[in-house]
Amino acid sequence: MGAVTSDPVPVSGCKVELLGSMRYIPVATPGLHHRFSAAGSVDWAAMPVLNFNMKDTLQQQLLAAKGVRQLPPTHTVPSSQGFLAAVHAGLGWGMIPELQLTAEVADGELVRLDEDAHQDVALYWQAWTLDSERLTRISAAVRSAAGGRLRPGDGREANGPSRAGYRRQK
Repeated sequence: MGAVTSDPVPVSGCKVELLGSMRYIPVATPGLHHRFSAAGSVDWAAMPVLNFNMKDTLQQQLLAAKGVRQLPPTHTVPSSQGFLAAVHAGLGWGMIPELQLTAEVADGELVRLDEDAHQDVALYWQAWTLDSERLTRISAAVRSAAGGRLRPGDGREANGPSRAGYRRQK
């Protein structure tokens, strides 16, 4: 029927519309941050990093922007809640959706590794082109939920997790 995705190219028989952008920010535990920092600067090349899955390039994009050429020790945690739990456990740092961080940063449980660093990932609603009252209602509900939570986007955001290995063309 429909799906929220970071893929802007509609699958066959579907239409696509931009919902907005989800902001991801780099966070770690205060202990991990302290252990891999010197003189207020993070040692990005040494601090362990977490990946959601093989398609997740958000962390690598930030590391590349920081001039890190070789990946530090990396753990893969393919669960949204598990990923956040692994960051809380100090297994590594990760790019976490702003929406998923409730009070952890404000309470000091997690710290932002770079106040200015973030990655905005454009999200799209892909739905059947079928003219259906139910699908119209579902699409309206998805739009409404996204409108209250996502940042406005223009579709030019660097799409993260599902863009690696992207080959499908319009």
